[in-house]
Amino acid sequence: MKKKDKILSSYHDRIEKGIVGDKTNVQTESKEQAVLLGELQIAQLELEMQNDELSMAVSMLKAERAKFESFFNLAPTGYFITDLLGIVKEVNQVGLDLLDISKFKLTEQRLQSFILPADLELFYNLWKRLTPNGNKAGEIIRFLTANGQVLHTQVEGISLLDNFSEKNLIYLTVTDITANRILELERKDTAQRLELTLSASGIGTWSVDSENNQLFLDKYSISLLGISVEEFDGTAKMFFDKVHHEDKQQLKERLREDFLYKNEVEVEFRINAKGGKVKFVMLKGLRVEVAGDKPHLAGIIVDITKNKHIEEVRKQLDSEKHKLVYETTFAAQERERSRISSALHDSICQLLYGIRLNLQNLERSNKLPLDMTNVNELIAQAIKEIRSLSNELTPSVLKDFGLVAEIKGMVERLTSPSLKIKAKICPSVDSISSELQLSVYRIIQELLNNCIKHARATKVEIMLCVENQEIILGVNDNGIGIQSANWDTLKGSGLRAIKNRVQLLNGIIDVQGSSKGTRIRINIVNVHKYGS
Repeated sequence: MKKKDKILSSYHDRIEKGIVGDKTNVQTESKEQAVLLGELQIAQLELEMQNDELSMAVSMLKAERAKFESFFNLAPTGYFITDLLGIVKEVNQVGLDLLDISKFKLTEQRLQSFILPADLELFYNLWKRLTPNGNKAGEIIRFLTANGQVLHTQVEGISLLDNFSEKNLIYLTVTDITANRILELERKDTAQRLELTLSASGIGTWSVDSENNQLFLDKYSISLLGISVEEFDGTAKMFFDKVHHEDKQQLKERLREDFLYKNEVEVEFRINAKGGKVKFVMLKGLRVEVAGDKPHLAGIIVDITKNKHIEEVRKQLDSEKHKLVYETTFAAQERERSRISSALHDSICQLLYGIRLNLQNLERSNKLPLDMTNVNELIAQAIKEIRSLSNELTPSVLKDFGLVAEIKGMVERLTSPSLKIKAKICPSVDSISSELQLSVYRIIQELLNNCIKHARATKVEIMLCVENQEIILGVNDNGIGIQSANWDTLKGSGLRAIKNRVQLLNGIIDVQGSSKGTRIRINIVNVHKYGS
């Protein structure tokens, strides 16, 4: 344009000089004017062509702007253009609809005036991150619409230099996430309530990703391991490191099997807690399969330590109650046996002695018409059996000389041509308390009676010893054998009495039966508890 202005100015100057100058130069000037006129026409043509190109560019720009405005307004996301102070310069229709306001009222207003006061700090922090040119940032911010409704939005922005104004502008996208946000908050609230409820009930939650060996535990479940949330690394290895070594392999196998076969998980195991304490826990769960996600195990974990302790106390009380019943029963039996033994010895046996003395006197005086030899033998046999019965009811040798002597005497009494009994008794047996000696005697007595009455044995071996405060009793026979080692299925009050006596003494009884005979072994520990 400046060049053309100079040409025009020169042309005008020459025209003026030509008018006032020497006429001899008119012809020369006319030629120059013609040249200049030609150049001017060319310049005019160029200007007209540039004007046409510019008009076309403006038309295309308007068309593109119209397309942009159409997309801008029809986009599902709100678009805002503001300056660095937050003053709105441009907004699409979705943005206007979100805030429920007209474009006239929103333009040239500060965007932060529509932010919920509680989220203004978030907004200003976002603005600081956007301020440097070209920076991108995002934040979840709540807007307050013109009608007072609260909107949860995802705001994303970028700061760019505007080429026309040569100023930095902020370009924002605002997406309404109110529905999802409310659902998420409700889910979190429900999860927190559930977690608090489960925690108060002594229940935690867990889930495991078997492929990645990752384990999720809530805060309560982590506390069961005796570690903090920060210490837990989320691996199954750390969890199994806390499991009692005797339960570790079983727990792994159960989880693997239940996952493969889609069984419900329910397993009890122990955890090594702090201070050497052991916790009992129960794991319950099942295989979860969600479309689009990998199947995994999930469930609850329950601290059953208190229940276990209560159960142990209950069992102990039941055991003590049963022991008290057995002790009372056995004590009553011993008193009744003592009473019967005394009656047999002091009354019936004395009468038989008197009858036999009278018969002997009559025999010596020859006053009996018949031979009374058989009668005397029968009376002697009756006296012998009554004395034996009395001794079994109340073993006097046991009271006077100890268990070793009593067992040897019992073996001699019961040994016969059809039954050979051998006994190996350690002298240390006599060191245990008299009450315990009596219980051991009754057990051996009942075992021998069982061999005689039911086992059809011809050989019986007895071994009794006390070692390291433990009574070891073994009785072997070559009879028909006990067919069941389960004492609950065996019949006979004698066998039940043996079982009850052993349980009363906290002993262990092992029975091995076969066609070649029966082997019974009884161990009673902590002998010192029963006195010396």
